Amino acid sequence: MMITSMPWLKIAPNCGGQCRMQVSQLMQIDMSIRSGGLCHFGFRSRLSSRSARVAAAIRTTLPVDIDWPVKQRLDWRAMSGDERQLTPQGQERKRQLLDCAARLFAERGYADTRVIDIVREAGVAKGLFYWYFENKEQLFRELASEIRLRLRRAQAEAIDPSADALTRIRQGAEASVRFMAINAPFFALLEVENIDRKFVDVLRTGTDIHVADVAALVREGIDAGLIRDEDPVLLARGVVGVVGMYSHFHRTGRIDLPIGELASFVGRFVVRTLAADDEIARAAARNRRSG
Repeated sequence: MMITSMPWLKIAPNCGGQCRMQVSQLMQIDMSIRSGGLCHFGFRSRLSSRSARVAAAIRTTLPVDIDWPVKQRLDWRAMSGDERQLTPQGQERKRQLLDCAARLFAERGYADTRVIDIVREAGVAKGLFYWYFENKEQLFRELASEIRLRLRRAQAEAIDPSADALTRIRQGAEASVRFMAINAPFFALLEVENIDRKFVDVLRTGTDIHVADVAALVREGIDAGLIRDEDPVLLARGVVGVVGMYSHFHRTGRIDLPIGELASFVGRFVVRTLAADDEIARAAARNRRSG
């Protein structure tokens, strides 16, 4: 007796207006023969017992977050990451998935947000999710990386490159407080998710980058005689800690100040902590970027 099976076929438009076969989009016709032989058209015959063992072995090596019909047809390791070149439309679709995931994570938490929830919110097929991300964890990590990049851009926009190092540290600290307030849901989520330490490396990476940026300015300020001569990394950790803690207090309602006032306070606090003397601190606090 001969039995044929045809897995479901789904075709999604790609960025160029054409159609791209997704993982779950490949149609395969299998011929199963009662005697135990299995023939795939275009491939060599195999025993059904051997096929079952191979399939079982493959199942144990692929991430559990990906549906098995998808895993069967996708070499996800070769296709994941930044190696895949996306067109502008593809980047926009990925951006859409990230935005929808960010909203759902903020509303429900990471654990209670499923991949199916994200794709339904975005209005796309589930197979398309796995074209851009290996699993939900990778999406979350990319979201964290993007937030870090946006934070550094906000800092760069607020900093006057012609100002002295101490003034630039103040400007960066103020910009960070404002940015964390605007993106409060994500930072609140990151704090909660790190309780079980699953994403502790995500938090540490962002902190280490911020500390390194501030430490470079601290060294410059020490050389110029503007900042007291202490360990630059320790001073930088103090700046990052002050910014993070006051942002946390504001986010959790323990500080009831307009965000602009809080940012200015944190800026003054940082300057007075770092400055070599009071006159330098007052000058750095007065030095506001024009425009």
